[in-house]
Amino acid sequence: MQKRRVSVLKNLKQLVQNVLGSSQGKIYLSSADVSDTDVKYVLSLAGEYRVNPFVIVNNYRHVSGNCYNYSGSNPKNLIAALDKAISKGGHHLLCCSAQKAKSKWGTQALEERFRRKYPHLRILRIDSESVADPSHAAFGCIAHLNEILTQYDLVLHRY
Repeated sequence: MQKRRVSVLKNLKQLVQNVLGSSQGKIYLSSADVSDTDVKYVLSLAGEYRVNPFVIVNNYRHVSGNCYNYSGSNPKNLIAALDKAISKGGHHLLCCSAQKAKSKWGTQALEERFRRKYPHLRILRIDSESVADPSHAAFGCIAHLNEILTQYDLVLHRY
């Protein structure tokens, strides 16, 4: 794009004007980082078309609990820390990058491990297999996660 920047920007201006020139044309800027400069630039592209921007600002700031980000290639320390945290009670969410039972650190293998070690825990595994299985507790859970997550002591999630 660097070699064709002028051409790209001319085409963008033409596109903006074509959209605004149509009877129902609207342009939406959606980003967590849209700045006043971005809005002013798009307004400048409008040319002769009068635009009255409607801006929605999200000021929500989530108050989070304890969140741990473990780096490294061996999750053994993460699982040890989770074991310690489980012994203190509360709700825990573990996001995993693997799913299959053959993966030592996948949701299926970890579910089996935690069920053996903590048979009293309410554990939910959320991955592509569990959410697709009508007989699994995770089936259809994505639509109402806020309610579901509070019902379990440990949730294993494949992202």
